[in-house]
Amino acid sequence: MSTTSQSQIKKSYKIILLGDTGGGKTSIIERYIHNKFDSHEQPTIGIDFLGKTILYKGSKCRLQLWDSAGQ
Repeated sequence: MSTTSQSQIKKSYKIILLGDTGGGKTSIIERYIHNKFDSHEQPTIGIDFLGKTILYKGSKCRLQLWDSAGQ
């Protein structure tokens, strides 16, 4: 994973996934960030987040994908 200085990133977005317990929120985030899938993923306790820098319309953007515990 390469490091990107904040000055190169044009925008930052926070995306929060909400839904029922066992609905697949963690699996969606893991698939997008790490391209992996675990059919026996443990439930999220509290909240967790992962980040990814993407190139969008020629500019670098930072995504924060927040994974909430389903309740």
